[in-house]
Order: sequence, then C-alpha cells, then structure tokens
Amino acid sequence: MGLHHEDKESDLQYCAKRLLAIKLWENENGAPWRQHVKQKAGFRNTLCQSIHAIRYLPDYKLAMKNVQAKEMYNKFLDMLRDGYDQAKIFDGKFGEMMDVGLVNDGPVTLVIDSREGMIGSQLG
Repeated sequence: MGLHHEDKESDLQYCAKRLLAIKLWENENGAPWRQHVKQKAGFRNTLCQSIHAIRYLPDYKLAMKNVQAKEMYNKFLDMLRDGYDQAKIFDGKFGEMMDVGLVNDGPVTLVIDSREGMIGSQLG
C-alpha cells in the first residue's frame, strides 16, 4: 500500500471498496474473474500493491509522512474489517523491516489508485 502526501480518507474509502469488490477468482464453473473476496473463503494472495512510479530506485518525496501515514493505514485496515471479516484481515508491522515471500497467482498485477478513479492492470 502506498500513501501519497495528499491522500484523504475518501481515497482510503475508494480503495477499500474497490479492493473488496474486485473480481479475481473463478466461479464454481471455472470461469475466471467472476468472484470477489467476499464470495471466496479468504485472501489467497496479495490483492494490491501500489507504487508511486516505476523507477530503478524508489522515490519517497511524495509519500505521506510516517505519523499521518500510520493513522491512514490503520483507518484503511478498519475499513476493510468493516466491509469484510475482521478475522481475515491481517497486516504486518507498519514501518518495520519485513522479509516477505510472494508467489503470484496469475498473469496480471492490479493497481487500485483513487487518483486515477479506476483499477489498472499490467500483464506480467
């Protein structure tokens, strides 16, 4: 999750709503992209990863400052818990170094961006 220094609570609401409603999984007949997380047993992979820009080195100049970002991050988690199942929403330690392993399940990367007002996808 990436927070821009100008993000507001309405941006969080937009992203939480989209994240919980995006259809990523196949249905009972095997048709892809037909069911959202509320129709499945739970998250099976990382649903959203946002970056400000694709570069060789990360650029944090437009990132929200730590204290405000932590408050917004916790509000976002609360929005997800309110819209889904509290027992299935997990997070790491905000601002801490973490070793994360990821196995992508699919041919696309999705970016939910409130500034774009849409869900973008990228093959690969």
